[in-house]
Amino acid sequence: MSIKTKEKVGPYRILRRLGEGGMGVVDLGEDPITGQRVAIKHVTVDAGPILDGLRREVRLIAEIDHAHVVRILEHELWDENPWYAMEFVGSESLRHRLTRGPGKALTESDPTRIFGHLSTNNSDELDTEMIVEELPTLLVPETEIVELPSTNVPPPEVWSQRLKAVTDICSALSELHAHGIVHRDLKPENILFRPTGEAVLVDFGISMLSSGSLGREKLTRSLRASGTPAYLSPEQAMSRPVDARSDLYSLGCIMFEMVTGRVPFDDPIVLKVLQHHAFSAPPSARALNPSVPAALDELITQLLQKSPQDRLGYAIDVDDRLRKILKLPAPNYPAPHYIYTPAFVGRDDEYNELLERIQRFVDGHPLGIKITGEGGIGKTRLVHEVVQALGQSVHFHFGNGDKNGQISFGALIPIWRTLMSENPNRALAIMHRQVEWWDSVVDGTRVVGWEDLQRVRGNFAEVIDRGSPQIFVLDDAHELDPWSATLVESLITDPIAGLGIILLVRDTETIRAPIACDDEIHLERLSRANIKEIIASMTGVSTIDDIYVDFAMSQCDGNPFFLAEIARVAMQENVLRRDAAGRWHVASDRLLTFGDNLTTSNRVEALLESQLAPLSAELLDALQWCACIGSVFEPSLLRDLLETFDPIQELLEKSILTWHDTRLRFRHLKLADATYKTLSDEEKERKHRAIGELLEARSKRTDTSPFALAHHLEMGGLKERAAPYHYLACMQAIRSGSNIESYNHFCRWIICTEATDEEFWNKVLDYLGQHFSDRSHFFERISDDLTAKAEAYGDPSILAKVLSYATRHEDDLEKQTKLLVLAYAAALESQDPRAHAFVLRAERAVANTARDMAHWENAVLQLIDFAKAHGLVEDHAEALIELSLYRSEQGKFREARSLLDDLDDETLRRSPRSYREYLSAFAVLAGDIGNTKEAIEAFEKLVAELRRDGDNRALCTTLWNLANQYHRADRNQEAHDNLREVETITGFSPFFDIRAYCAMLQARVEFMLGNLQRADNYYLRAEQAFDHPALGPNRYRSFLNLQRAEFFRRTGKLDEAVERLPELTQTDPYLDAMVWVERGFLNLARGQSANRELKSSRVIIDAHGFGPDSEPGRRIQALQRASQSGARELWFGERADELPKSLTSRVL
Repeated sequence: MSIKTKEKVGPYRILRRLGEGGMGVVDLGEDPITGQRVAIKHVTVDAGPILDGLRREVRLIAEIDHAHVVRILEHELWDENPWYAMEFVGSESLRHRLTRGPGKALTESDPTRIFGHLSTNNSDELDTEMIVEELPTLLVPETEIVELPSTNVPPPEVWSQRLKAVTDICSALSELHAHGIVHRDLKPENILFRPTGEAVLVDFGISMLSSGSLGREKLTRSLRASGTPAYLSPEQAMSRPVDARSDLYSLGCIMFEMVTGRVPFDDPIVLKVLQHHAFSAPPSARALNPSVPAALDELITQLLQKSPQDRLGYAIDVDDRLRKILKLPAPNYPAPHYIYTPAFVGRDDEYNELLERIQRFVDGHPLGIKITGEGGIGKTRLVHEVVQALGQSVHFHFGNGDKNGQISFGALIPIWRTLMSENPNRALAIMHRQVEWWDSVVDGTRVVGWEDLQRVRGNFAEVIDRGSPQIFVLDDAHELDPWSATLVESLITDPIAGLGIILLVRDTETIRAPIACDDEIHLERLSRANIKEIIASMTGVSTIDDIYVDFAMSQCDGNPFFLAEIARVAMQENVLRRDAAGRWHVASDRLLTFGDNLTTSNRVEALLESQLAPLSAELLDALQWCACIGSVFEPSLLRDLLETFDPIQELLEKSILTWHDTRLRFRHLKLADATYKTLSDEEKERKHRAIGELLEARSKRTDTSPFALAHHLEMGGLKERAAPYHYLACMQAIRSGSNIESYNHFCRWIICTEATDEEFWNKVLDYLGQHFSDRSHFFERISDDLTAKAEAYGDPSILAKVLSYATRHEDDLEKQTKLLVLAYAAALESQDPRAHAFVLRAERAVANTARDMAHWENAVLQLIDFAKAHGLVEDHAEALIELSLYRSEQGKFREARSLLDDLDDETLRRSPRSYREYLSAFAVLAGDIGNTKEAIEAFEKLVAELRRDGDNRALCTTLWNLANQYHRADRNQEAHDNLREVETITGFSPFFDIRAYCAMLQARVEFMLGNLQRADNYYLRAEQAFDHPALGPNRYRSFLNLQRAEFFRRTGKLDEAVERLPELTQTDPYLDAMVWVERGFLNLARGQSANRELKSSRVIIDAHGFGPDSEPGRRIQALQRASQSGARELWFGERADELPKSLTSRVL
């Protein structure tokens, strides 16, 4: 069905329809302001079923920034439907090149034309769900291949040119796979070419995040396979789990077609194509085209192997091999670091036995069997593999035991809900008869008896489909609630026809409610050979160092779950790593230390608890003292507490504790948590009090951490003595940038002083305002806690203020709006002017998120008038300052300065926070208009204020701003000294943004001082800092690229300079003016005119009021001087005599 073309989507004007396909429509759009053309993918209400695919596509690739992956530019809702705009790559696809060959023109009427991003003919792309349901019963291993005549065999000069595109796609896949994304529909139609010839991967409509599961499998079934049959991997064809190697199989199919002119398997019947992918050996590319070299034929054949473990494991490995064949330079992008789901090995006997039991069940015999073994041994994985093998011939339903579950039949309720959804008519008939009874069972309010058990059993018997075998699989069956266990036992001893039971039981733990089941399959630990095979499968290579295999075996002792955990941590700790050439290495010199420091995830904690059971009372008591102290502890402290070291020595011999330099620690840190849970509240208090008093006594002789003292004294019931240590810990945490820890200790300090509720809230809100008013990433983590406390307290004024804080620090507009409504309601109820001011500040934040600056400005003006009328000095000052900064960004500098002049200096000094904000705004404004002297004076005053206050984050930001002004005033040595101080403060703190900004400025300062190598090093450090995920999108990244472009231009590397130059934003006049100027300098350096660039930059600064002393103004003057001088080799952009002699001599 053709969907009517819209006239507009989002801000883009629609020019024409490009194509319609299985996942939506694509239109060519144009930005009416910039003229940029984009491809817009969207749906209408007529295409509801494909909304999920469109959302998935945006979610997966929105954060990917790679030259060979189509870039998402913008995504929103339009007419309640999602859409996204992506770069308009071009009109030529790989399908066109394969069909037409090189040098053939592409016409508008060409049926294979790809309009930017979507094929107009998607007949070969289909959802194969129904076909796959038939596949397991139809596949025959010895299927004959239908050989089609190859009438379009390309010559070497053609296929070698085609294969160059594969190197681009390998680079794209390497990036995607490193992010856990599997494309799943790799085909020639989804590979487009830019006008420059670069290949770009598009259409992620059926892509998925690969789970990369390294721990416990989740028992679910999914028999849905989507994609294009000619390029489906065997695992896709058989609807089995896929990972990155599925894309590499599809890439092998494309390479086969590139060199032979046909796909590996072709047949008019789709089912037969899937059969061939699953079971038939592929034909040799060399046999079909003798010009294909043996090395290339071997590479393609390896990619087309049926088992993922037999293929090359990583896209970079394919790229490396192909480049050697084509005699191209080696890949220049880093080798990815990820590992695959472990292979299923060492369980052939158990697998075949379970399969045989199920087959007998299908033939009419009862099935009630338990699979036993220690935690992590592979019970769930065994069932998972059998479920995948049986396909739709048996219907499986899954439930779980829960040791904390209190609801009767709790493990079977999820199964009941599944059966209801699969058999709605029968289920509704049952529910209509007994809805109240079922509700009381599900919500746990009913006291269950034998009559209820018979009723549940009868309901299951009535609702299951007798037309096909049904099996209930209950994981963690040792933790079933008593009534679930009793019902399951009745289903085993007195089975319902057509219903089987499989129980997964961890037999090393106490069984909550034993079930009589004599039929059992027991899983033993794996052998060393199995462990080696699993490691090879996880790394995607055929061999791995024996030293790592021995180490892994010693740590996991044949338990595959522990092995997967060890491998994951080894990769994170760089003990197991891939080099630039894609080869895996083991840092053998670090293995011993790694083993000592090995920690595990929460998934393993339950398995470690079993180590506590056999300990004697004396050893357990010693271990409990250790757990109370923490994960690492001093031997002398333990000796003083226990009055003997013998139990500790025995725990060391049992490898429960281990040495860590001169201190002791738990070998598995999670074991400390498990041990602590064995203590009663009274025992915890007694032990913490003894530890706290001992540490306090020691603090008179040695330097003891206030964090530990505060914790142990409070936990020991000595709150009054703990209070001052909490305050010291809070202040210390603020200085080190540990925001959450600071907040926690501040709250504990107030509580320990037994302050009233009113005192608590006054102090907390003041504390937040002083230290964390601009830190949304911090406030998000305490918002729920504070809101819950405020609601419980019941004061609408407090609730309004807390909700206002939450609104200001929420990023989601819908959530912000809901919070704002609640805050307004609370403020109106309270009749407190201060609460109302808080809400007005929150409304300003909502308008800012919505990018509605008219609304934002109106909210600020309201706050100014309201605060002035009610004598709220701080709120009035803050609003004036914010409006001043906004006017400055608009280029209205006189109005901005006038707003600041309205503030009374004497009044401001009564509020230290307002005074600091005023100094900061004044200094920034002075810097923007080029009044460097005033900016320096204001920033120096602010530094003095912040040194007294002890807020290291604000101090670092101000020192950076001051260094920037020193640099503008050519006081580069002072700038250098300031930045070195910031570097010292932020060296071990989480101030990622400040580190990035300082490295960027330090690079510029070093460059102006003539230290080129140090400047380059700082630029690299800035790039690494900006890559930290905590920063997210940031306009300073563009400034970094601008500086980098200038650096390359000044050192004569013009091509690198052009690559680094950022795009024009059309929204940031300051940045755009600087970009135009740098474009002009680049033109001059290449012997071209800079008149257009000069004119464009002047238009911007005149429109926005940037003065001649501002940074853009000074840069334009420098460009004009250089342009008038007629310089042809002027790398610097300013007169050479203005730069240090050391620099000019090095470059010139």
